[in-house]
Amino acid sequence: MPANGDFAFRDFEVVRGERWAQSYVVGVVEAYEWANISADLEGRARAFCETEVVDYQFVVSLVDMYVAADPSKRGEMSVGLLVLSALQDRFPC
Repeated sequence: MPANGDFAFRDFEVVRGERWAQSYVVGVVEAYEWANISADLEGRARAFCETEVVDYQFVVSLVDMYVAADPSKRGEMSVGLLVLSALQDRFPC
């Protein structure tokens, strides 16, 4: 994983079954959920408004569908940004 803590989707496709990669995605989702909690407390807009439990398998399937709908997102786009974009697409506010 690069020093900045994020990596490209093409790299994630290779390691998605590794425990550390799964933990990374879960951590990304939890960070976005905490950002939503902070937004709620401060009266700001949420990034996304989930209506169901979000776990690793669910998020990865959302990202896969998001990328399948627009293959230009495959490759160098960061996993963190893809996770956020897929969540926003699935759970708009």
